[in-house]
Amino acid sequence: MKQTGFTLIELLIVIAIIAITAGLLTGCGGGGGKSVVTPDTTAKVVVKFSLPTATTRAPVTDVKFITITVTGINMAPISQTVDFDGANTAEMSLDVPVGQRTFQADAKDKDEKIIFTGKTTQDITAGTVNSIAIDLNSTDPLGQVTLNISMPPGETGGLSDVTQMEIVAQTNLTVMYTDKFDCVFTGSLTRPLMLNINSYEFTVNALSSAGTVLFTGKSGLVAITEGNSTPVSITLQPPATGVGVGLTIWGDLGPPTIYTTYVPPYGDPKDTILRGKVTGVLPDSAHLLVYIYYNSWIIKPYNNNYQIKIDSNGYWACQTYTGGYDYNATAFRVYLVTNDYGSSAMPPDPPTAQSLAMLEIPRPRP
Repeated sequence: MKQTGFTLIELLIVIAIIAITAGLLTGCGGGGGKSVVTPDTTAKVVVKFSLPTATTRAPVTDVKFITITVTGINMAPISQTVDFDGANTAEMSLDVPVGQRTFQADAKDKDEKIIFTGKTTQDITAGTVNSIAIDLNSTDPLGQVTLNISMPPGETGGLSDVTQMEIVAQTNLTVMYTDKFDCVFTGSLTRPLMLNINSYEFTVNALSSAGTVLFTGKSGLVAITEGNSTPVSITLQPPATGVGVGLTIWGDLGPPTIYTTYVPPYGDPKDTILRGKVTGVLPDSAHLLVYIYYNSWIIKPYNNNYQIKIDSNGYWACQTYTGGYDYNATAFRVYLVTNDYGSSAMPPDPPTAQSLAMLEIPRPRP
């Protein structure tokens, strides 16, 4: 006869399945099916970071991106990248899981090479805005230089008019480091600096509140070595006559001179601004003409807009890419001319009455 119904074993299995199912429906969080309230697991974090000012890796020139990475136990890493706006201090906001977290800030150049980095660890708590501060330092080896700045013995006239000091370090006519700070100058001053390993010439200018150079001095070539402190003595003197109000002079005093502070790399259409500084002229009495060499010399930025102005501190900048393959130019040529030179034609080689200085910068293909 055919058996109907459940055997005892089958019945026990069915009862167990029903009990398990009921438990899943009513007991997942306890409390007989009541909703479960979990505490906040993330908190708002404001990360403030600062780049060093006393470094030869000029942040404003080199840094293009800042990346913040957050790591810790029981969390997936968080990473956020922002474009660098040129300020030495900035901040960004993140939502971060609570607990002890490590924050790393990396300042990167256009090729995403890390040139400054900093790290800190902090407990993140819920219910508040957590503030994190990170100081970024150079990834290159550093050495210390101590500038001992003084006046000649017995020279005290005009010291009370000094309100600022300007320090410039340059290598092969390229500015590698600048620093301008307020000070009360009584005739001597010591200024320690941390710089990348290299050899530099240092220029110190004592400035009035109007930006006039009251006293100036220059060192010879100084080699900075890793882990060592190098003393450098600089004696200030009144500047050569003819230095105009409002133009800070550094480098060799005397004839007009053109310097570069940044040369854009070959072949990158997103990084094409040539920057520099001039000395020995009043900024409103002259301008620059910039040419690129791509099969021939071409005026930049445009044939009808070619006069590059000099700002009140002697700085200038020129966009060298306006179309085509300008970014593959293999050389730049910069002329400093008087304002009565009103042509885009390449001036004669200086010095002449209108053509004051010229600088050619090779940029060969990699």
